[in-house]
Amino acid sequence: MRTDRLTPRLLACILALGAMDVRADGEQDLIATLQSAAGAPEKCAACLKLRLIGTARSVPALAALLGDERVSHAARHALEPMACPEAGAALRDALGTASGNVKAGLIDSLGWRRQADAVPLLAPLLAGADTNLAVAAAVALGRIGGQDALDALTAARDTAPPDVRPAVIEGLLQCAERGPSSAAIYRGLYEAKVPEHVRTAAYRGLLLSDAPNRAGRMCEALKGGDPAAMRAALHVVREIDDATMLDACAGTMALLSPEGQIAVLDAMAKSGRPAPAAFQAAVESRHPAVRMAAFQAMAEMNDVSAVDRKSTRLNSSHVSQ
Repeated sequence: MRTDRLTPRLLACILALGAMDVRADGEQDLIATLQSAAGAPEKCAACLKLRLIGTARSVPALAALLGDERVSHAARHALEPMACPEAGAALRDALGTASGNVKAGLIDSLGWRRQADAVPLLAPLLAGADTNLAVAAAVALGRIGGQDALDALTAARDTAPPDVRPAVIEGLLQCAERGPSSAAIYRGLYEAKVPEHVRTAAYRGLLLSDAPNRAGRMCEALKGGDPAAMRAALHVVREIDDATMLDACAGTMALLSPEGQIAVLDAMAKSGRPAPAAFQAAVESRHPAVRMAAFQAMAEMNDVSAVDRKSTRLNSSHVSQ
């Protein structure tokens, strides 16, 4: 057959079929290695290749190695990226007989696969006596996400042992990053008895995820009453361009902490949104750092109206005296 008479599409199909045959032959050879008396190094090398070309055909041979401590790590890594449901089922089924580090590894792989049907198997481990397995389960549930994983992590948030609780909280934060109810998750963490850095992260997430209530929360945080909320707000107000939020902050400038006022001035300069009343309050502040931030913001925006008004009042006061 002359290839110059083949259409490009037909030629591509023929080449693809040939590649599939070569790949199938290669996969079968690797499966044979896994099922042979070869040593652990050879079987691990075969698993590494199957991670790239493996299909459902290789799942039974890989599943048979999941309980072998010498090659379990390589076998589950081969199964992790496979799109076929058989790969996930093999990892899930192996949990029942595995223990120790092998079981922790299986849990980790199920998490990376975001295997939702593994949640009922992982949730009970959060309250188990094995700390390593509980931590692995919390991390995996966070990666998997979804309402069932969220419910399990929420239930364990206040009851988990001290060594497990950080992983549970991290799992909740991961659920919030992808879930539709992220604002509720962040609010629950912020209001819970958790370390300050977690409350800061939760308040940051709350500001970013709950736009309708962002302005009010931002103004309240920048007053400085809660250090965790304040730390989050100082960063977020500079990061996002939200006209409603900035207008609200500018309208309450006199009530904000000095650090909060500086952050709002920086944000206004960055967004190019002049706020004469806010500038006026800032240039008359008793805090030198706030006055300096106001002058810098006005210079960046080429707006010196507040300075002009202050000079006018000073001159008027001088004349009246």
